[in-house]
This record gives sequence, structure tokens and C-alpha cells, in this order.
Amino acid sequence: MQGNQELRGILRPPNPDELRSFNSALEGCGATLPANYTLLVHELSYREVYVFSDTMVLRVAEQLSVKRNVYFAGIFAGSFRRGRFRLGLDLAEHLYRLGRLSSIVEVNYEEEQRFLYGRDLEGLTPRENLSTSGTVVVVNGAGDVLGLGRYDERSGRLANLVDKGWYLRRGH
Repeated sequence: MQGNQELRGILRPPNPDELRSFNSALEGCGATLPANYTLLVHELSYREVYVFSDTMVLRVAEQLSVKRNVYFAGIFAGSFRRGRFRLGLDLAEHLYRLGRLSSIVEVNYEEEQRFLYGRDLEGLTPRENLSTSGTVVVVNGAGDVLGLGRYDERSGRLANLVDKGWYLRRGH
């Protein structure tokens, strides 16, 4: 951001603890953020994190400098709850599309339907390189991202953390 005063008070760089929590969440699902992306925190009554390409940061600063309102920019990366970063579905899907995410569980049609209705899944046998301690991205056979879950290797259970059906049931 290098001195863009226009962004101050609206978006700010993450502090060291926030950055550590963000990186830990990405590592937990086998994800990496491209080098030309910038993290910015939007803080009101809660903290949300957005990811911007470096060129987008400059465009936003330019619009704000000429007193234009910027209602939305960047990719929703997630939010902080009780001091911990919770990965958002938008960034997870973006990283999946870029091929920068390795913790993926593919489900069949019946499992897809249950997952999209907010249910946990039982008896799964996912890929061998799956992270057993972090968040996984759940996709269907067509490669569509359905949501985020937490896989328990011992029980074969996939706990539904958030799914695209959530947005229709009660989300934003």
C-alpha cells in the first residue's frame, strides 16, 4: 500500500497476530496465496479480511482519492471469530480454481445433496494427501466447490463448516 492515506480507516494491513492466524488457516487446508496478492482487514464491529491483487489495491486507492465511494472490492477471505481466522468460501473457491489448494474432498451426487443441506457426511475415503487437521474444500464430480468441511480420519466423518446452500437457507 506504500503510503496510500486514502485507504486508512477503511482498510488496513493485518497486524502480525492476524497475519499469523491467516497463514495458519491457509496451511491447515494446504493452500498458498499467490505472491501478487495483498491482504487487507476491514474492521467495524468485527474484522473481515479481503484479498486484493496488487493492481486492484491501486485502483481502489485511485477511486477513493477522487472521493468516489467503493462499495466492494477484492475477494472475501474470511473473518476473525474469537481471535482466530476462519477461512471464507469465496477465497477457498478462488484458490481451488487457481490450483493453489491441496486439501480437497470430492463427493458423489447423493453426498453432494446432503452436504448442501447442511448435513455432515459419514464413511468417506478421501485422497491420501489430505490434511487431517485442517479445513477441506468439498467439491462435486464436476469440480464445483460446494463448501468447507473438517475431515476426521479416524471416523471417516466430514463435518460441514459452511456450504453454498447456507447462503440460501440463512446466509447473507
